[in-house]
Amino acid sequence: MNLTCYFLFTCFSFLFAAQVINLPTIQNVNLEEFPYQAQIVTSEETACSAIIISRNYIMTPATCIAESSSVKVYVGTKTKAKHLSKNILNTYGYNSSNFLFNGDDNTFWNFKYDIALIRIPQPLEFSAVIQKAKIKWDDVLLKENSMLQVSGWSNSDATFDLKKMEVKLAPEILCDYCYNAGETQKIISCFKQPGRLSWPVIQNIKAKF
Repeated sequence: MNLTCYFLFTCFSFLFAAQVINLPTIQNVNLEEFPYQAQIVTSEETACSAIIISRNYIMTPATCIAESSSVKVYVGTKTKAKHLSKNILNTYGYNSSNFLFNGDDNTFWNFKYDIALIRIPQPLEFSAVIQKAKIKWDDVLLKENSMLQVSGWSNSDATFDLKKMEVKLAPEILCDYCYNAGETQKIISCFKQPGRLSWPVIQNIKAKF
């Protein structure tokens, strides 16, 4: 009897917590849904997400590539770069050392300047799985509690494919409180660390893309 009651209480507590915290659901996706998604692997073997903005340019965080002499850019595949076969690498991989930064070395760690462009050596051939992102370049004020769709690859080696989830845009003051209180992992994802392409969106509740 005691064991049964404990089990029911545990299930109820979990359901209640899930309802209050509203944990996001992570889903595998087809690349046709995110054809602008790209991957960057630096000369230091650091991996970052990126987006296609034209046939010649890829956008990624400046802090991802600031200390790299060259990078590899992967497009047209939903599989994490480190798990790709050599045949796929030859088809979708591009080497580049041509970078454009928004600012100088002293401004990379300021979220306003944490954006860089990578010029790839040959124009991309657009297809159902390779397209440029539809970007609005003016300031767009995003309302608090609006939903954002996030896509990318996990840092876990067990993760192979591109994933997505929906997250709620929280007020910056709440993000700061949770981050400083050490509750980030349980309650909210702040994206306050440099090197994440979503950083300027979440940090200032604005998107300037």
